[in-house]
Amino acid sequence: MAKPKLALIPAAQGDKFYSVLPSDGVGDFDFTRNSSATRIAPTGFIETSELFGSELVTNGDFATDSDWTKGTGWSIANGVAALDGTQTTGSGLGSTTISVVSGKRYKIVVNVLSSSSGFRLYDSYGVIAYGLSLGVNVFYITASSSTYQITPLGLSGTTGSIDNVSVKEQIGKSRLNYDLLNGKVVNCPHYLLEPARTNTITYSNTISQWTNSDNTTLPNVITSPDGNLNGGKVIVNNGATAANIRPMASVSSTSGLDYVFSVFVKAGEFDKINLDFSNAVFGSAGATFDLTSGIVIGFDGVNVSQGIEDYGNGWYRCYLVATAIATGSGALILRLDDNGTGDGVKGLYVYGAQFEQGSYPTSYIPTNGTAITRAAETADGSGDAATFNDSEGVLMAETSALDSESTNKMITISNGSSSTRILIRYVGTTLLAQLRISGANQYEFSYNPTNIKDNFKIALKYKANDFSFFVNGFELDSSNSGSTFSDGTLTELAFDDGGGANDFYGKTRELQYFDSVLTDSQLETLTSWTSLQEMITSQLYTNY
Repeated sequence: MAKPKLALIPAAQGDKFYSVLPSDGVGDFDFTRNSSATRIAPTGFIETSELFGSELVTNGDFATDSDWTKGTGWSIANGVAALDGTQTTGSGLGSTTISVVSGKRYKIVVNVLSSSSGFRLYDSYGVIAYGLSLGVNVFYITASSSTYQITPLGLSGTTGSIDNVSVKEQIGKSRLNYDLLNGKVVNCPHYLLEPARTNTITYSNTISQWTNSDNTTLPNVITSPDGNLNGGKVIVNNGATAANIRPMASVSSTSGLDYVFSVFVKAGEFDKINLDFSNAVFGSAGATFDLTSGIVIGFDGVNVSQGIEDYGNGWYRCYLVATAIATGSGALILRLDDNGTGDGVKGLYVYGAQFEQGSYPTSYIPTNGTAITRAAETADGSGDAATFNDSEGVLMAETSALDSESTNKMITISNGSSSTRILIRYVGTTLLAQLRISGANQYEFSYNPTNIKDNFKIALKYKANDFSFFVNGFELDSSNSGSTFSDGTLTELAFDDGGGANDFYGKTRELQYFDSVLTDSQLETLTSWTSLQEMITSQLYTNY
């Protein structure tokens, strides 16, 4: 078989999707995501994936008594900024002017060493946070001008100290994500691309901030799905037959939109959990999960779906999807019932609650005091006019969709527009292949698999009056009619519609481009599993 002109095999994280071929970097995709995000690491644990620019705060470690404007009561010495309690409200410690770029995201860190009544953190435009906690406080902001200042502020009479103040630009880092099967890592990694989502639960894993009823919460008592000792326990009070815990007192929703409530849960002495939406906003919408067998054992409501995913070490991510029937605020409830009577000792473990607008759960978005948005991801700009053959070639992709939503998710070779392109598209439950010139389709074929979220090896061959479409080793369609492009037309391979819209969201395990056509036998081999074990592993079969 001919050597591909361009080959993407996920192998490294960074601000690119790195292509193996060509080796000069022309084939690398420009990746963007203006936020942090999480992934499943090779260890099987959840980890944060992000990059940051250089430090923008001068003397943020307070090594010298300089570069800060000090209000009444503030002093800088021995690597610490301290407040002595003599100030009145409004006295702050101001940084020198920081140069930022409007619209870009920045990470702010303040380490509170001590405090009698809490610090406030301001920026040039208002309050970032009230009542900073002891320890490291992290916040993310979007700049709205080209200059910036941050100001720690103590209330009247406050004493305390801070150090290690930092502001850095947040740069998107691509994610090599790993599949889990029965809680264990399987398969090679894939590049993960997801749409923007916001976790509106402001304390996703600080269970002391959750609202309790008939239970006691103990933080940081068990290793969580991120590998740290930060999983909490919910204990049902003595004599109680059910206990509710609400990760947030209320959340807002809009009538007609879908929402997802998810949480990681592990069986303790109790092994069943119920997730429930507020009746006033969602009607009857709930589901019960068995954390011993890892299955859904009951649900109620219309326009409701649910699922449970094994994250290993006894942890499951349980989720509930429902459509809001009214606009307003409602509660999210974790209910420990159907477990017997509480004795003040028995309970189960929780970690990482999330409430997001959408029809399916996305990767975990940690929060600590405010709602956090994971920005949408894009990958484009691979190749150039010398990479692609306008008259013939093959585009091959091994991908899977995250959902069966009706939105378009596209991979294209184009001239920078959506009217002239080679296309592989996911939309709803359909896979579609297309070649279009100046808005006129020369070839198009659609296929409806049993499950659009399965992993597919897809190949589209194009040549004048010679087109074919292969999926998982089978030729599903061919055509002997249609034109191809004039010389110098194709310039870019991108995870979008060619014009920068309809970004592809899903998993990509492999992407190849050949600048000449392949035989049917070669296309069958290219899109087939190389062994029975590869097919079993790649399809995540469980009966082996």
